[in-house]
Amino acid sequence: MAEGRFFSEEFGADSTKIIFNEAAIRVMGLDEPIGKTIHLWDEYDMQIIGVVKDFHFQSLHDAVNPLFFRLSPDNTWTGMIRLDANREKEALTALEKFYKEFNPGFTFDYKFQDVEYARQYAAEQRVAIHP
Repeated sequence: MAEGRFFSEEFGADSTKIIFNEAAIRVMGLDEPIGKTIHLWDEYDMQIIGVVKDFHFQSLHDAVNPLFFRLSPDNTWTGMIRLDANREKEALTALEKFYKEFNPGFTFDYKFQDVEYARQYAAEQRVAIHP
């Protein structure tokens, strides 16, 4: 986090809160954004509770684009989790158990971001023109 906080059950009603990345805050021209309210999609008034540091979520060749996070448990299909490399197997087992409790009958599927990035850039290297 660059400033503010993440979503938390301790505060309740975080479904009316929003977190932006630094790029979004720059684009919106907000000074001291924590606590300010924005109107999202002409439908929701959302209070800014946090600003995350910019990170690449698309190609590493592109500038970091604006991004926001909303807490909407009923509309969640994908999650990103940072694992301790020394406890990877234990964490995956716990995540699979958790997933199957809430999604019986569905397959627990996961990917490692570093592997996905390596695959993406390996493909780029194969098609790159070298002098």
